[in-house]
Amino acid sequence: MTADSLFPALELLGTQLQEPPAASVCCAAETALAAANSPATDPNNADMTLSTKITTTTARSACLRAIGDIDYLTTDDFVDIASKLLVQRPRLVNLHLDFSRLTFLDSAALSGLLLIHRRCSQSGVQLHLDNRPAFLDRVLHITGLYSHFVPSDAEDFAVETEDSRRFDHAT
Repeated sequence: MTADSLFPALELLGTQLQEPPAASVCCAAETALAAANSPATDPNNADMTLSTKITTTTARSACLRAIGDIDYLTTDDFVDIASKLLVQRPRLVNLHLDFSRLTFLDSAALSGLLLIHRRCSQSGVQLHLDNRPAFLDRVLHITGLYSHFVPSDAEDFAVETEDSRRFDHAT
């Protein structure tokens, strides 16, 4: 699938550009991983619609939350922040990308996610795509990337849980 054919597919999936959330959250000050005026994390830059927040849960686990849009304007900065986490935290075992407040992504974002996945694999870090909105799952399924990012045991668990709910309601 080419980038030209992905944009119409995204439109069909209902992933049109939406306004970013009213509250803008920037990188946590304690991490100092992103440049101070990085466009993707600068709430004063009206052209950019992505904010990020890094939360370190343990020395071996970190979470990068995307708030807003990951697109051709913001993907490089998002990838840079994730890459810097991998370099600056050599004992990291798990990198969680939290998409609970993701509002849009395009083909550049998919390419960026693949790059982050490759860098995590090279570093021996397990990448987790957490709190995926339905449109992200649809895009991953349509592009054939779902099984690349979501371990099959997680998919089996989701199917098993759904089947269990159906069974519980039937009895």
